[in-house]
Amino acid sequence: MIAEMVQPQQVRTVWEYVKKGLAKVQSKSPEWWIPEDIYADCVFQRSMLWLFKENDRALGFVVLQPKEDKTLHIWCAYANEPNHMKQAFVEIQNIAKQGNMEKITFDSWRKGWEKMAKELGFKPRGYVMEVSK
Repeated sequence: MIAEMVQPQQVRTVWEYVKKGLAKVQSKSPEWWIPEDIYADCVFQRSMLWLFKENDRALGFVVLQPKEDKTLHIWCAYANEPNHMKQAFVEIQNIAKQGNMEKITFDSWRKGWEKMAKELGFKPRGYVMEVSK
């Protein structure tokens, strides 16, 4: 598996694949964003879209947001097959190292990520309670 950064002017060429993956993510987890938010962020270079590929076939993608505190935040990640995600995280670590990042973060409502995060070396750090109005 290789990670390939999609240049801002090329986002449109892979958008149908990404949009389908985002729809699957949203079907399993309530999210505040819409796919167009991610598209705009990638085109305007506030976020980076990386495709994971093998033999010129897309296996998944990740949307990354570099933060000023040397944190690389995973906004959204998707893989065609669950086993591809573990491979993708190796690539995400390489991306973080190349960018001189010190931490990788992500948020998820999905219970399955709790186990996967621990296996990948993530440690829980905080809890959030939303106050209803």
